[in-house]
Amino acid sequence: MRISKLWWLIGPVAMVIVAVVVFGVWFNSAINKSAGTSDQTLSITITPGQGVRAIGAQLAEAKLIRAPWQWNLYIILTGKRASILADTYQLSPSQSIRDIARVLTNDQSDGKEVTVKILEGWTAAQIAAELEKQGVIKAAEFLTAVAQSDTRILLPDQRYDFLIDKTAGASIEGFLFPDTYRFFRDASAASVIQKFLDNFNNKFTPEMRQAAKASGRSYYQTVIMASILEMELRTATDRAMAADLFWRRIAADMPMQSDATVNYVTGKSRLQPTIADTQLISPYNTYLNKGLPPGPIGNSSQGALKAAATPQANDYWYYLSAPSGQTIFSKTYNEHVQNKARYLD
Repeated sequence: MRISKLWWLIGPVAMVIVAVVVFGVWFNSAINKSAGTSDQTLSITITPGQGVRAIGAQLAEAKLIRAPWQWNLYIILTGKRASILADTYQLSPSQSIRDIARVLTNDQSDGKEVTVKILEGWTAAQIAAELEKQGVIKAAEFLTAVAQSDTRILLPDQRYDFLIDKTAGASIEGFLFPDTYRFFRDASAASVIQKFLDNFNNKFTPEMRQAAKASGRSYYQTVIMASILEMELRTATDRAMAADLFWRRIAADMPMQSDATVNYVTGKSRLQPTIADTQLISPYNTYLNKGLPPGPIGNSSQGALKAAATPQANDYWYYLSAPSGQTIFSKTYNEHVQNKARYLD
């Protein structure tokens, strides 16, 4: 009789404990299970103030998670609600709820992912070196993927309209958008390249594309110009003015005479290249060759892309960069010579 009474007291509690333990084991398995096996990424934007449930619904709609309630419960139980950062993320179905939460909260505690900052103006070679340094991918493997002129071979399910008018056989240099990324360590070349191209697709806005088309210039020409502006000038206004100046010089069959393209040829970073440098034979030397160089000389920021697509009209034909960083524009060659004597000599 005593045993029976004891069971009635302890039995329900034991059943609850067992149920909680079973649910805990199952739930832990669920949040560590991915919604799919593909490592190709989708671009997901989390807006300021967006709630946990809204994010869960967004992730489920993109088929990045299986059940929104699992996401909601995990975020609430772990206290990560206030740690989610508004930003645009590149996520894949191969990531679990726990993985996605780490990305959205910039949690690197598990060591599977790494944050990599790609600087404006970096070339593919510089990006490759940084990715290898951070353990993301071998530099040679990344550069081989960058050199693949047809991205459909690497990413058969992806189509990027901004690559349509890229010169046949050209690499995707210029389209590796500089930003802060989250990569898995030992990632595939396809997943890394897709993150860069998806980001470029977002940052090269419809307005920029429309402006480029309206001007009669191709997307690729715009990207090449942006890469030069990125390395030549500092401010948005100077870049927009220089873009107009360069486009007019090209239209007038004048050489661009961009110091940045000469530095690209020499590998130097001179404020003013030497006369010998400007005489080096290379299709990228815009002192010797008229028109744009055959391809981008680096990877540009959104500001440089905007300047190239929407230049600011002006009457200047020359400019120089003073040691102070100031850009000095001139309307005539004589004025330009005077400014060089004043600011550079």
